[in-house]
Amino acid sequence: MSTLELVRDFQILGCKDEVKRGIAARVYVDLIDVVKLVKVNPIYDADLKEIYFIGTEIVDDAQRNDIYLPTSSYGDLDFLQLDEIQNKLCNDDAKSIILCICDASSTIVYYRLTKGFQPMWKGNSKDDLG
Repeated sequence: MSTLELVRDFQILGCKDEVKRGIAARVYVDLIDVVKLVKVNPIYDADLKEIYFIGTEIVDDAQRNDIYLPTSSYGDLDFLQLDEIQNKLCNDDAKSIILCICDASSTIVYYRLTKGFQPMWKGNSKDDLG
């Protein structure tokens, strides 16, 4: 499947954000071709306005499902939004999400975030470090 077809498919899922669709398409291809997941199911959550994937891999002859959340390397990460996403998507079976940070060179870095991930500052801004 071409990147253009993926971008169109993500639009059909309901994602109106062209940048998010493009990033999601690059991550999807990477999950299939590089990470070698056996199945990647794209999902668009209209409430969160996010595309994410349920990816399946085989580990020790057993299937393992993980949640993959594509994002851009540009701009700040919103920890409150990440917490909201984790609270909605993580259940008893999935205690973490994998953040897929994609930059303009198509490099993708994967970080596993466990449920309860918190910013290092106490208040509402970085000025409240402590």
